[in-house]
Amino acid sequence: RHWNGGGNLDGDPNGLLELALHAAAWLAISLALYERAPQLDTPVVRWGWKILGALGAFAAICGSLIIGNPLDSRESVGAWPLFNMLGLAYLVPALLAGRFAMTATGRGHARLASIVGGAALVFGFVYLSLEVTRAFRGSVLSAADLSDGEMYTYSAVWLLYGIGLLVLGLWLGLASLRYAALAMVGLTILKVFLYDMAALAGVLRVLSFLGLGLSLLGLAWVYQRFVLGAVRKSVASSP
Repeated sequence: RHWNGGGNLDGDPNGLLELALHAAAWLAISLALYERAPQLDTPVVRWGWKILGALGAFAAICGSLIIGNPLDSRESVGAWPLFNMLGLAYLVPALLAGRFAMTATGRGHARLASIVGGAALVFGFVYLSLEVTRAFRGSVLSAADLSDGEMYTYSAVWLLYGIGLLVLGLWLGLASLRYAALAMVGLTILKVFLYDMAALAGVLRVLSFLGLGLSLLGLAWVYQRFVLGAVRKSVASSP
């Protein structure tokens, strides 16, 4: 507050940067306390990570996603990919929440793992989508209209995000990530058929359907080979 407010501690948060810094700081301290909780079993640690985690989640959701959303403001997010305010506001919370989910899964805290894991997926999705917006519209996201190229790129990036989640889910052996991947692919399918079919024209329309079709064939093969195949082997080897 002191740094972003120019030395003044009063007043409202000054835009997306300060909101994102608050959220990242609170979430990072909460994660550090949660990681150390088994070794430092004190009331301060037990309640500290919960309180700071709730504050960080509130700042990230209500602050970065709603109040400071760059789609509704004319605030510049920066011209560079990754190293910009979008990375701080959405990628950093996604990574912190992902680490939270991994630690919670290892400790058997299934409900917490599901909540923070879902938050990680949502913030990752928002980050990738807004990076596409920044790539086409520049540093001010609300300054331009939606183009065919931008709309096609959303479909491609969402599909790649789903494929990445599927690969990660297979690698880590997590069914929840595989289900999230299928949901992401399903969302992309809905977008292609409900929007791209009518909005896109010419080569982009052909590429949208061709890319989706090839990706679905590949995903079907991967699921058949690595998921259903593993299930059949497990059933066959059981007494």
